Amino acid sequence: MARRPRRLKNKHPQLQERMEKLLNSPLHELASELKQLTKFKHEQIIEYVSKLLERLPEEFDRRFYFDAWMIQSIVQSWSNDLTPNSRMIIPTHYNEWGYEPPSILTNPTVNTSFAVSFIHIPSEVTEIPSLLDYPWLCHELGHHLFSMPKHKQMLFDKFHSHVEELISKLKIMSISDHGLAKIRSQATIDEINTKWRDSKWVEELAIDVIALWTCGPAYLAAFQDEHEQVEDPFIIELTHPPVELRTYALLHAARKLGWHKYLKELEQIQKDWYRRVPSSIGNQYRLLHNHELVTQCVDAALAYCKSSRIPRLKLEDLNKMRLNLQRENDFSEGIELIVAAWLVYHENEECYDDWEEQTFNKLADEIMRNSVK
Repeated sequence: MARRPRRLKNKHPQLQERMEKLLNSPLHELASELKQLTKFKHEQIIEYVSKLLERLPEEFDRRFYFDAWMIQSIVQSWSNDLTPNSRMIIPTHYNEWGYEPPSILTNPTVNTSFAVSFIHIPSEVTEIPSLLDYPWLCHELGHHLFSMPKHKQMLFDKFHSHVEELISKLKIMSISDHGLAKIRSQATIDEINTKWRDSKWVEELAIDVIALWTCGPAYLAAFQDEHEQVEDPFIIELTHPPVELRTYALLHAARKLGWHKYLKELEQIQKDWYRRVPSSIGNQYRLLHNHELVTQCVDAALAYCKSSRIPRLKLEDLNKMRLNLQRENDFSEGIELIVAAWLVYHENEECYDDWEEQTFNKLADEIMRNSVK
């Protein structure tokens, strides 16, 4: 029985040494919080902190400073009394974009609660990130919003009533069914329940809308770049809606937000997909791609964006940004940088690579200087 306390005692000084190093890094606020936690010297806390520290980098290059700044800039711009500003979202470099929900430490013994989330950002061969991909950061931070029950409730409470209404209609229509027809009717209801109420579909569509609300045509371009060459835009999964269905929802949302001017290419891609709907999944796909449900989901997401007071990008904001680019003004916010990158590429593609490199170098150097003050 004496082995466990002895192992804990030996581990504690190592953790303290590691956290001392983190105090002089972009994660200094996290390190301060962890130091306070480990003062309790409780086994559950020590194990939690130890596993968390294993996930964190030991060296911090300019890319890490930049990504951490981008996350905090966006989170801060979204924060209000409904959405607290969380500084415990850590960038990690992976093969693709993703969000890792918080592993929460709750210990009644010491009356403390603590949570850290991770954003997975694609690592590049070069130090210079592809700023045109960063609208996806807003998408992943949308997952962070819906990791908070209050925000998920704001979205789902309104939308679930539409799912219930559709299911009620289907049940009434199937009252006279018997045998195989009855089995098929119930399977249809179960499928709608699974995909539209008990899965990630609604959340993913809403997060696309959040990124569009925030980044406008910059997210449309990033979405198109990611999906225009997809082999099967109709594939049905639990975790994500089919790419074609997401495209339909995104186009509907973009029209409602006034971005008609920037939809032509994505609309054409969608038309090309429609010409090759696999007959083997046609009926099932048409069943799940219920136009009324999709549009109601989009409307619920737009209402959520407005209610949660997330800043919205409007057409006039592009004009202001264009003027700032002409004046070579510095960027003070992550969203502004994301949209400006798309604007430069969209209007002057030949100059984009040089602009991206110069902009990143200047901003990353400034972020590092401010971080070590």
